[in-house]
Amino acid sequence: MEAITTKMHWETVTYTWEVKDFLDLREMAQNELTDGCTRLESTTFNDFALWLFPNGQKQHNSVNSIDISLMYRGSKDFLVAKWSACFLDEADQPIPRTRLGDPLKKYFRGGDGRRFSYSPSDSSIQKWLVDGALRVKCEIQIAMELTSSRPVRLSTSGVDTFKQDIVRYCERDETRDVSIVCGKEVYKASRFMLAARSEVLHAMLGGKFKEASESEISFDDFPAHIAKQMLDFIHFDRCPLLEGPTKSCRNTSRRKKISDILQLYAAADKYDIRGLGELCQDALIQNMDQQTIVDIMVFAEQISSQKLLQAGQTYLQHTNAWTLWQALRGSGCAASLSIPTSLRLMECPPSDVKLC
Repeated sequence: MEAITTKMHWETVTYTWEVKDFLDLREMAQNELTDGCTRLESTTFNDFALWLFPNGQKQHNSVNSIDISLMYRGSKDFLVAKWSACFLDEADQPIPRTRLGDPLKKYFRGGDGRRFSYSPSDSSIQKWLVDGALRVKCEIQIAMELTSSRPVRLSTSGVDTFKQDIVRYCERDETRDVSIVCGKEVYKASRFMLAARSEVLHAMLGGKFKEASESEISFDDFPAHIAKQMLDFIHFDRCPLLEGPTKSCRNTSRRKKISDILQLYAAADKYDIRGLGELCQDALIQNMDQQTIVDIMVFAEQISSQKLLQAGQTYLQHTNAWTLWQALRGSGCAASLSIPTSLRLMECPPSDVKLC
């Protein structure tokens, strides 16, 4: 018997909230002068409103962070919706690494969705502000109605053939119409595939940036071998770095591979490459251990990756502090790194224990 497919029709609502004098409000929230400073509420838009906590919330242990929640203010008992939020720069473009999304769920009157929490440095906050204002963009997709129909059977072989055709297209020399310069290395790439797989590169190649009219693009912020991994994923939907076992490698080569995955994740995050960041994130979570946890957690704090931070904190909660401390000392990284906030839950060794 064929199953019946249920489809949703969506209404998309977009709202931009400009929080003026944000640093003053954040300072007042830090001093807890008034409740109105510790929690701000936007005007109501399409039966929704945003809550913003300039200095986080004690009840969620997010003090010194920036928290955002969505509130439903309508007359119905609930709505089914999903939403995302990010911060905007002065050109109305999303600031990299600030876009977060909540999955589809019911929003009840007076209830809020998943809390978005950002942990930027003071210098990052300064870069986010436009004339002293923090600009928040919210997009809500509301499920309006449901329709049911019998599914159209898709041919698996047809999907595979489509992917194979794209790969063959990318392998042709005539399709490589732009050069990627990374240090001393030069890689040929397809403008079409770069724009199709990355919103950032799409804007660079199709907008008013200089790259739109030039035959070369410079990637100077990460090594050439990382650029090659990223280009392989863009053109062929594969990434050799993420293939094969990691835990079976020797400690030195294993830490080198984890370091490469961290750099690849940073590149995927910067250029908003669909799917690659998630693959890197999953690989890092699977390979968390006493030798890699510090590098992964420091990186997670730098890019405000909540999934990585939560996975790391879960790992730490189930790891003996003394065993971890010995591993850190043995790896040589404990003395050279400042311990991030997310690692401070680890207890220091007792004072009466003599370190060898």
